[in-house]
Amino acid sequence: MVEDILPELLPHGRAKGSEVAPRLGMSSRTLSRKLAEEEASFVAMLDEFWVALAKRYLQDETLPVSEIAWLLGYREVSSLTYAFMRWTGMTSRRFRSGQLAST
Repeated sequence: MVEDILPELLPHGRAKGSEVAPRLGMSSRTLSRKLAEEEASFVAMLDEFWVALAKRYLQDETLPVSEIAWLLGYREVSSLTYAFMRWTGMTSRRFRSGQLAST
């Protein structure tokens, strides 16, 4: 259910447990406990969601990287580039060019 809420919060930079929990009818602490029961954390779930969504968006060559950064909640393309490098070990530009070359 958390993953269903994240896409609408990301572009506005509001993808936080404190924003998601009330939408699920619970406190932030309850959300943390429920995720812990599933051996998950909000931060880890958010990172996994971000990287999967970033890869999907980057495969769409019609989407400019600046728009992808905004869709993922980043104000600057450089922030997306840094995060993508942390997640994957490569820049978003390199990932995109590799994906486009393989199609």
